[in-house]
Amino acid sequence: MRWRFGVGIILAGVCLLGALGLQLWFMRQVDKTMGRVESITAQVVEHPNQDVKAATTLRYALATSAALLRISMLSTGIIVGIAFGFLGFALFVMGITGAVKASAEAQGARVLLENAAPGLIVLVVAAILIGVCVVQPVVIEFTPTPQSMTSQTQK
Repeated sequence: MRWRFGVGIILAGVCLLGALGLQLWFMRQVDKTMGRVESITAQVVEHPNQDVKAATTLRYALATSAALLRISMLSTGIIVGIAFGFLGFALFVMGITGAVKASAEAQGARVLLENAAPGLIVLVVAAILIGVCVVQPVVIEFTPTPQSMTSQTQK
């Protein structure tokens, strides 16, 4: 029974380290993208009326980096949810019991858990976290025909 708890804790730790590594990788990618955005922004500021292509590229780069940030947060939430799942499983396998009472209510729906083990509560929270992160859409909006910088500044 102890080895199962150890395996659950190790898997939870690996998932948390994986979440940290994934977050660092995404943030490096976003940092590189933002460096490119800064150079394009400087180019647009220097020549506001001449470079519509750079302004379009800037818009696309900003939309893409916003999508990268959103994907980063959602994937990290999924990995943290998996880590919580392993932790809840380890608590459940160890037989840690207690009279935990929990209730939740959202949009007219109510959930009530009475006399639930702590591991079960952690597993339910992990499932909710993973579910919320999985169903969130990542939308990138691009304008099909960019306006010139002069028409935008005259408005």
